[in-house]
Amino acid sequence: MTRILLFFGVALFTSLSLQAQAPAVKHSVMLSAVVQESPARITLQWLNDDVNATGYNVNRRTPGSGAWGSPLATLPAGTTIYEDNDVMVGTSYEYRVTKIAAAYTGYGYLTAGIKIPETEQRGVVLLVIDSSKVDVLATEIDRLEADLEGDGWIVKRIEASPDASPVAVKAQILAKYNEAPSLSHSIFLLGHVPVPYSGEINPDGHPDHLGAWPADGYYADVDGVWTDLTVNNTVANDARNDNVPGDGKFDQSLFPSPLEMESGRVDFAKLPAFALSETELLRRYLNKNHAFRHGEIETVRRGLIEDNFGSFEEGFSQSGRRSFSAFFGADSVFLLDFQSTLQSKSYLWSYGCGGGSYTSCGGITNTSNYTTDSLRTVFTMLFGSYFGDWDSNNNLMRASLASGQTLSNAWAGRPNWVFHHMGLGSTLGYCAQLTQFNPSNYYSPGYGNRFVHIALMGDPTLRMHVVVPPANFTAVEDNGHALLTWDPSPDATQGYHLYRKTEGEESYQRLK
Repeated sequence: MTRILLFFGVALFTSLSLQAQAPAVKHSVMLSAVVQESPARITLQWLNDDVNATGYNVNRRTPGSGAWGSPLATLPAGTTIYEDNDVMVGTSYEYRVTKIAAAYTGYGYLTAGIKIPETEQRGVVLLVIDSSKVDVLATEIDRLEADLEGDGWIVKRIEASPDASPVAVKAQILAKYNEAPSLSHSIFLLGHVPVPYSGEINPDGHPDHLGAWPADGYYADVDGVWTDLTVNNTVANDARNDNVPGDGKFDQSLFPSPLEMESGRVDFAKLPAFALSETELLRRYLNKNHAFRHGEIETVRRGLIEDNFGSFEEGFSQSGRRSFSAFFGADSVFLLDFQSTLQSKSYLWSYGCGGGSYTSCGGITNTSNYTTDSLRTVFTMLFGSYFGDWDSNNNLMRASLASGQTLSNAWAGRPNWVFHHMGLGSTLGYCAQLTQFNPSNYYSPGYGNRFVHIALMGDPTLRMHVVVPPANFTAVEDNGHALLTWDPSPDATQGYHLYRKTEGEESYQRLK
């Protein structure tokens, strides 16, 4: 197997000035869109790189349709706008704007459309639950299943022993997947579901971290070949990363085939820094998950970035710059101190990077802070050394989900993550799946494309836009009919759809 090793050097441990962010600016196009219905038009706009850019290319495709093809337009330096008049109401489009410069290339991505129909059937969510938590969290799990069904998912529950092998758990997953392989599937790993390890990699670049890393994408791969025959490596400081033939850890450093399913994990094992038990941390996460889905968490639609790796040519914070601009517009992306700002102000999305350890991100935050802070950010990305290996004790990635309003986290920088599809209603899991197996480099990944370490911490079914549901819904019999009543939703500006399912049916069907 190929050994994948990259050495950052000592500079990785040094926090750099928030202002020194030129590489991330170079490699990003901060792209946004304005739409109008009549005449149908999508207008792209972006911040100009007036230092080095010699021009811009604009590409468009149907989301997920394949290669980008020839540009719609090639525009001169200084251009900051493009009007696409060849669009139809009700159709989704994906755009890429490429910045052309002598020494580098920058990219911006977004999805846009005019009056896109709602998604009523989302597919199957495989709720894989640590079997030791099923009874103690029964109320919260039942409520989660109701929330998922209400969002259009067919829920299939799998109980996995924390002592089982990943191979045995995957067999359970594949059995459920094969019941309806034509539908989209999302795997929600809840609790300490057994953690697959694979590869001979060190995507953070440290020779003492070379070996097998956690690889949840293994569960999402239906037909790839995973072996445990060839890698023989014990150089890492932590024995968790040792990988020798026959030890139950896989050889593959890259995903061996495209992943057929989305996946995400919420796991609070091995977090002794927190006063609450693993069970209570799970309960707290499920409570805030429900609160977010029902619009009970006040959020402000904007993004925050703190980049303490500003001089690194890779421009790690481009994952935040590209995504947040596509979501909110460039004027709602702010370069601010991560921890102090989020303690008091809401930012729906955030990104922070800096020199790291398993429990800290230099200049951003640490696990100890998460035990007492209550940061007001729902979706976040962090990047730095070591803590991307998320199965470690008191790991920073998982600690973030145990605290405040945070519901998801991604180790975004190696590679860059693809989140812009969430701007048009896609799920976290869909974006994770695209990032894990970036087809033909359709998106600029940087280093680490298709590495097995790429994983989402959080509920993969979550979406960015919340519609507050009706309250106090009741159903009573009235002369042989069901009389349905509810208190109105403040977001129901265009009315309501009514859905029903009968006993034994898997999904709701629209009545009206």
